[in-house]
Amino acid sequence: MKYLTGIRAEQPVADIQAALERFERRFGVTLTIHDCRGVFCFSDGSPFFPGRWIHRHEYCMRGRFERSSWNRRCHEACMLGADAMARRSGRPFLHTCWKAGAEVVVPVQQKGGTVLIFYAGVFRSGEMPPEELPAELLKLHDSLPPCDEKLQEELTAELQLLGQGMLSFLENLIVRGGLPEHSRAAQILFFITRHAHEEISLRELAASLHLSETHCCHQVRYHFGVSFQRLLTEERMRRARNLLANTDKPLKLIASDTGLRNECYFSRIFRRENGISPGQYRREMLRRAEIRRSNSPQ
Repeated sequence: MKYLTGIRAEQPVADIQAALERFERRFGVTLTIHDCRGVFCFSDGSPFFPGRWIHRHEYCMRGRFERSSWNRRCHEACMLGADAMARRSGRPFLHTCWKAGAEVVVPVQQKGGTVLIFYAGVFRSGEMPPEELPAELLKLHDSLPPCDEKLQEELTAELQLLGQGMLSFLENLIVRGGLPEHSRAAQILFFITRHAHEEISLRELAASLHLSETHCCHQVRYHFGVSFQRLLTEERMRRARNLLANTDKPLKLIASDTGLRNECYFSRIFRRENGISPGQYRREMLRRAEIRRSNSPQ
């Protein structure tokens, strides 16, 4: 019998990245992934799938950072508008941006909340692009493929399955980290991973483990050497660093998505934990990214 190599449970990130690239080639699309809660990143905040937060298709990128207001309009159309619709409805839909490019938007949910949002495209929407677009971009729009209902249904179904598979593999990687699957330590990490975006306390963890708060507190300290609140804060800061460095999300949304009450409280906790404000951290990460781009071979 010949065994085949699929996605390796112990190191799935590279295998999932390769699967995403195969998906793009098979359907002729560019996949964008919005990690709503910033959960899929390494301990330093670097994302599992770098570069996939931004819409990388040539039609999206052409002129985006060179022309006044274009980046803001893209941000408002997709990051704010389409993302808000996906979170609110939890249902897939066809989104047309201000440039009249269309993408299939597929939210992936977990326990009633949207965790990931896929954007697959770009397609010709059938709407007229704005007259302000230069001739070369209008020509590129006309060359985009159409997206009929059959293709929309295929993309939706496969992305829903792909998204749930990603959640399973990556959550297992984040939570277990070599821990026995049903160990108390794994159960604690699983609870925090699933609920760090909510206002939770030791009481909720104790209830989920069917322990008293006192016993639960001792279990957390025994397995991790720190308090539950410290463990929770570290997880929230890991996600915050990811979202600050790799997205244009406003601080208000990042505060909400990392389980902190409001922007002011989020900023205070972030500065306490990281030594600088969220805005300073974002600017520093942007500066480092620019240096890497300028030093990379053309």
